[in-house]
Amino acid sequence: MFNIIEDALIKILQERLTNLPKESITTRKIDLKKATFPFVSLYDVDFTLEDLGIGRESGESKEELSEKFSSDGKKSSFQLSVKPLKPIISLESPIGEIRKENEDYTVDYEKGVVAFISPPKKGKENVLISYHSAKGVFVKRGLKVNAKYYIDIWASDKDACDSIAIDVIKTLLIERDELAKQGLNIRPIQGFNIEVEKEFSNPAFGKRLIYSIETEIYVEITVPPIEKVEIQRKSFIP
Repeated sequence: MFNIIEDALIKILQERLTNLPKESITTRKIDLKKATFPFVSLYDVDFTLEDLGIGRESGESKEELSEKFSSDGKKSSFQLSVKPLKPIISLESPIGEIRKENEDYTVDYEKGVVAFISPPKKGKENVLISYHSAKGVFVKRGLKVNAKYYIDIWASDKDACDSIAIDVIKTLLIERDELAKQGLNIRPIQGFNIEVEKEFSNPAFGKRLIYSIETEIYVEITVPPIEKVEIQRKSFIP
């Protein structure tokens, strides 16, 4: 997830900041004593997590299957490869003509068998049955991730440092909608000048831009369907 955020930001900055070599825009923290000025360094420093949806579940989806069968004009029962959830989505015979359950056919949901009241007409793959698999329901759970990123700009000249910092700010402002399309919502938090360590004798000017980037991650968990619900009624004795 973090590499997706960083790859998106680096790509945009490398494309937009044409006055800087691409290798000068990196996701690594750079040692000033070994650095080649100017450069831009981007890295995450903190993040928070928050559950999405009601409780922990933010939606569910069912696996949809479709099977075609050929009819010999005599056979009336067809075995599905997977046990279906009730009710099935649709049955077409011939293709394009929707049949009604309990009028044209019945379904044994426990055995996964579809039985026509009258055998369908003879034909190749002229019976189409669509249904949801009873193997399980996919429950989608999600988290909102809010990551804090530092973007450090360094140059040997103050004007150059200021100019690059402004270019970075403008670039991220211009590309905010494009990042949002990728599921990355970026927001500036603050910025300040970075103090150079006294031990460093060469001219160096730094600025730090702090951004919050919000995104979402999801996982799908297969849970078995509820086969049967039993309610026990207890007798009340006064």
